[in-house]
Amino acid sequence: MVPEDLSVAEAARSLGVSSRRIRQLLGDGTLPGRHVGRAWLVPAAAVAELGSRKHRAGRPPAPLRAWALLDILDGGHAPWLEKVARSQVRAQLASLENADAQTWRAALRGREDRRPISGHRAAVGRLCETHSVWPAGPGSARRARADLVVIEAVPEFYVPAELWDDLAGELRLRPAVGQADAYVRVPRGRWPFRPDGPGRAVLAASLLDTGDWRTARAGAEVLNEIVRQARP
Repeated sequence: MVPEDLSVAEAARSLGVSSRRIRQLLGDGTLPGRHVGRAWLVPAAAVAELGSRKHRAGRPPAPLRAWALLDILDGGHAPWLEKVARSQVRAQLASLENADAQTWRAALRGREDRRPISGHRAAVGRLCETHSVWPAGPGSARRARADLVVIEAVPEFYVPAELWDDLAGELRLRPAVGQADAYVRVPRGRWPFRPDGPGRAVLAASLLDTGDWRTARAGAEVLNEIVRQARP
């Protein structure tokens, strides 16, 4: 049975945005809703309508195409795309063989928000222990099998959009001013990972935008290797 109303977290998950964004949409009237006690309830039909306006037929939004590209490289089938769009992504992959880091960054742009955060070391460490949170960035270079020696790296994590606001409050994590204690990567459009977390292509892609050219080059080399291996 389809529910008539959704919680803020459920609406956020459906639209691929954060709970904070849903509250903003409720506040400015973009989404209708009602209070039950201190909680918001959002009509499921209104969420579906907003989602259909965001994802009308035609070229899929950039984040969904970027995640599809990485999912296909990691052996998936990008089921969130229509068949024609998947064919377009596969053709794009063929054109990316031997691409440099800048070209890969352009192909994957818009897929996530990379947020510098500040917080106590123990709080950052607790992110590693949280369900559905996965390490990324230079600290995952070994898992990506990248040709990169990492002596010490600022921790990076993938966090679902619908979890981030609550996690940040619980662990007292805040936007960094100056040097970051960690980076949080929040995927846009959807949570694109399987239960076992990000694959090799995703981890290689997370090396592209760290600001260090050696790290970016190592990420591009891994992606190019995967493209060559996937070639018919």
